[in-house]
Amino acid sequence: MKRIIYLILILMMFPSGLCLATSPDQILRMQEILDKEREFRKRTEEDRSYIEQIIVQGSDVLPEEEIVKIITPYEDRFISRIEIEQLVAQIKTAYEKCGLSRSMVEISHSIQQEKLIIRIKERAGVRP
Repeated sequence: MKRIIYLILILMMFPSGLCLATSPDQILRMQEILDKEREFRKRTEEDRSYIEQIIVQGSDVLPEEEIVKIITPYEDRFISRIEIEQLVAQIKTAYEKCGLSRSMVEISHSIQQEKLIIRIKERAGVRP
């Protein structure tokens, strides 16, 4: 009786095993798709950072209201390196509107614990 049950179980599993078999070509194709997905996720995760708050340090010439107006759209969301560069460019443009050339202002930035810290170095004695 045990033999019959084992035989029935084996016969039931055997055809289904054949139906679910994956060919080597299918395995290679699935691996290619997974590799592309990993590469895409890595690229998108590296290029974007969540920024909860932006802190601007060292700005004596620009009014605080102007800085807040520039940085507010970039806070509390994911932003890319390109968007950070656009933000820096907007700050430099604001300095130009205040009468300072881009060469008179040096801007650097870093990301620490979901905070984008923008450091501004204004050349000594530059007041419009």
